[in-house]
Order: sequence, then structure tokens, then C-alpha cells
Amino acid sequence: MHKPQMHLTVQLIGGTGIEQGAWRWPGDQANAFIDVDALVRAARTAERGKLDAIFFADTPAVTVDLATSSPQAALDPVVVLTALARETERIGLVATASTTFNHAYTVARQFRALDLVSGGRIGWNAVTTSHPAAALNFGAEIPDRAERYAHAEEFIASVMALWGSWPEGALLLDTQNGRFADAERIRPVMARGRRMFSRGPLGLPPSPRDSPSSSRPAAGPTAWPSPVPTRTPSTTTPSTSPPPPPTGRRSGEPPRRTAGTRTT
Repeated sequence: MHKPQMHLTVQLIGGTGIEQGAWRWPGDQANAFIDVDALVRAARTAERGKLDAIFFADTPAVTVDLATSSPQAALDPVVVLTALARETERIGLVATASTTFNHAYTVARQFRALDLVSGGRIGWNAVTTSHPAAALNFGAEIPDRAERYAHAEEFIASVMALWGSWPEGALLLDTQNGRFADAERIRPVMARGRRMFSRGPLGLPPSPRDSPSSSRPAAGPTAWPSPVPTRTPSTTTPSTSPPPPPTGRRSGEPPRRTAGTRTT
């Protein structure tokens, strides 16, 4: 009989968590928001505690009063996850990347590279970003809600198409016969929508886990209005809930926990 279980994830936004005054906590490290060693120590503690994943929310803007609070999105999550991937072994590593202020090829390349560096432990939290300060940093305006989410669906579909552009088994590394890859299987994807286009393919093969996981807020003011795909089209149909966080398991290993996760 199946016993319900849950995934446990810790959010390390700002280096000390979501509480804006945590930098003042006695014995804590006030500059943890810019100290990657502090984040590594936290990640190792979470891994020893058998947590499934570490999550870094991100908004590309200063969204707090710096007179009294440390920035909640200081170090770029891609940089942080690269460091943590090298200093941990099993814990999943999840970060936010905006679908409004990024390009699909950039996100596909960054998260596929992170998945390879980490041995298949990366997750992408897709958000549309509606903070006015973020728009000003990019010299843009915030599209209305319907436009943001329509674009996001095309964006996610393009990322997944790019992740699927290099199929499993296409990397040959046949030194005797001089065959690096099966080029016939690595094709442009021509990911096209009303709002974007990406030719592809990526220049990176899949990680041991195939592709990064992806998720989106399931509740609250940033909740998605409709189901969106959460894995590559070849492996998954659209889902109404986020996938569990990546844990770096290899095929055949038992999961530490098996229920879904919720990202806000």
C-alpha cells in the first residue's frame, strides 16, 4: 500500500531565507547574500538533512528597502547553482528564470549546461515577472496578464523543443571511427510562435537525467492560469501541477520522497 510522502525544499533567497530581517539574527552572517561559501554551507546542511532540493527565487530588480533589508535577489541564480553543483552530490538545485525578460535559447542553454554540470539535478521555476522595477531595468513595459502568460507558454514550449534538439544517444564519441555525434539526429527545431523564434539546435547533449525539470507557481498571485508543459514534449504531456524537485537520482535508485512539490 502506497504511503503518501512529501518533498521538502528550502528557499535560500537573499542568502538567509525569505525573512527580510534575517541578516540581523544573532550569530548569522550579515553578508550571506553575496557570500557563496555561506550558500555552500547551507546547501550541504540541507543535503545532510535529506531535503530534496534548494530553491532560489529571483526577480531581476531591487525589490526591498536597502536601508533595512538585504537584497533578496543579489547573486545571479545561474552563478550560484553552478557553485553549488560542484560542492554537493545529491540535492536538487532549482532556480527561477523569467519568461518575460529572457530569451528561450538563453534559458535552454543555461539550464541544460547546469544539468550537465550537476549530473542531472537542476530544476527551472518559470515565472512571467510582473514587478515594475524589473521592467524598468530592461527598458520595457510589463505586458498585461493574458499577454505575459500567452508568451510564457510559447517560451516554455521553445525551451523544451531546444532541450529535445539533441536526442539521447546522438553523442557517439567514437574515437576509432572519428564519429563525434550522429549529426543526422541533431536538427534545428525551428521553435516558432507569434512572439518569438529560435532555430536551434543546442550545442549540448542531454544530462544523465535527460532534461532539467521545470515548474511554475501553483497558487497565489503569480499562479498560472492554465496548464503548461513541464518536461520535453517527447517525454511528458501538459501537467496541471509542478513536477517533484530534481534529486540527482540515477535510474533504478529509490526516491527519497515521492509526492509532488509546490512552488510559489
